[in-house]
Amino acid sequence: MRWALLAVVLGTVACNALVGFDDFERAPAAPPPADDDDDDDLAPDASADATARGCDPTKPFAEPVKLGGPVNTVSSYQNAPTLTDDELTIVFSRAIGQLQGKLLTATRASIDQDFGAPKEIDVGGSAHSFSPTMTGDGLALFWSEYEDVQGDTIRRARILTARRASVDAAFGPPEAYREDAEPLAFSPHVSRDGTELFLSLPEADTIHLHRARRGFLGAYEAPTKLTELALDGVADGGVALTSDRLTLFFSSNRPGSAGVNDIWVTKRAAVESPFGAAKRVTELASPDADRPGWVSVDGCRLYMARGSEVTTIGAIYVATRPPR
Repeated sequence: MRWALLAVVLGTVACNALVGFDDFERAPAAPPPADDDDDDDLAPDASADATARGCDPTKPFAEPVKLGGPVNTVSSYQNAPTLTDDELTIVFSRAIGQLQGKLLTATRASIDQDFGAPKEIDVGGSAHSFSPTMTGDGLALFWSEYEDVQGDTIRRARILTARRASVDAAFGPPEAYREDAEPLAFSPHVSRDGTELFLSLPEADTIHLHRARRGFLGAYEAPTKLTELALDGVADGGVALTSDRLTLFFSSNRPGSAGVNDIWVTKRAAVESPFGAAKRVTELASPDADRPGWVSVDGCRLYMARGSEVTTIGAIYVATRPPR
């Protein structure tokens, strides 16, 4: 399957949206739902921790703020932020050149401080590593590895994983996240406890969200399509799941999107229930490509990436819900 270069840089680098470019026809514009601004019913459930920290997880997010410090550079595309539960360690991808990317990590002493200088994560010497995601303890890492790249064509992209004994230790050797892993898969997102892995798989001229569950023996099962979210001709990817696993933020170019792609949200009643109708998170929309990456345990901060399809420059942002 052939992917347009710009779509790869802006989309499958984090596989957030393969839209608006040569190989994908954008879905026709349509007005957003009449109650698009009312997201209270789809907000993460309030928790004791959220109340203790003084935020109101039922309120809309404030305007996203770009992370300070050296995490963001002025000439690269930073994307797919994922953090440990304490929000003191961040892992993200940085695009460098055509279809080349690396995984970086940085730490900070408290969530009120900037992250320090990022360091590259050794994932076997590859120059085509994108879309990292971690379990909440930071001990299991998943990412999309482009293994066969010819010009602007990705012929093989697998979801790999690596583990470590502590957040201060190096990751072990990478391996496929499951036996017989899909030959073309993008944008993984693992739940905090590791029991669910979301990913995007190509279908015809677009990509759809899928979910792989971790089985009884600890191995992931074959992914199944989230048919309740799939729309013909619409590309979905780049997931962020809340700690209760009931609310899913994702990036999409579905009708009602304002920019290249917007962040949408959906909710399910229970972990084994299907997701409900998706709603656009209007306060996080921009003319650029917006992709969710990670939601804080208390549901009050959403770390995301925003980039330009023109300049191929992108940065990591955080959006915070207002105090109670």
